[in-house]
Amino acid sequence: MKLIRFLVILLTPALAVLISSCCGTWQPDDAPRPTPTSELQPTETARPTPTGDYCDDATSAGARTRYTFEEIVPCLDTIEKVSLFMSNNMMYDNAWDTRERGGNEYVPARLVYERGVDDCDGHAILQCYFLEMNG
Repeated sequence: MKLIRFLVILLTPALAVLISSCCGTWQPDDAPRPTPTSELQPTETARPTPTGDYCDDATSAGARTRYTFEEIVPCLDTIEKVSLFMSNNMMYDNAWDTRERGGNEYVPARLVYERGVDDCDGHAILQCYFLEMNG
């Protein structure tokens, strides 16, 4: 089981890149495209740009429940941090979509984060979002 989890964590970013490069949403060339930062609007409870101990804690177990999505995104700025966050805070359930939604679904990263559980594409969506928002 640990080997499977390790492989999922290791291969998920590559799968996400593959999915986004071949299966992205089609838009006409002149259609306005939203900027990725549009989802990072500050909320009343959001803290200023995280620094110091705050980001040091972002990969530890329980960080997903201690910090809002907006608070944690700036902290997860490397592949290593994202992988550590995922292994300590997110559950992988390959039957999630079928059991909970009756079939495959693709949801925004924020929803995957709030649930704390998803299947492969949900994990890929969340990991890619963290990395894309941090360049």
